[in-house]
Amino acid sequence: MNHVVSLGGYILGCLAALLIAVRWLLRNDPVLRTDEPHEPPRQPD
Repeated sequence: MNHVVSLGGYILGCLAALLIAVRWLLRNDPVLRTDEPHEPPRQPD
């Protein structure tokens, strides 16, 4: 029974760390941001 509890805790800890990492990446990675992309100004022809 001890092995089951420790394995469950290990899995839950890994899932929590993964969720925190994904949340941090979505907030801080400039490539993944969903803000409006800034288009370069057009040059008149």
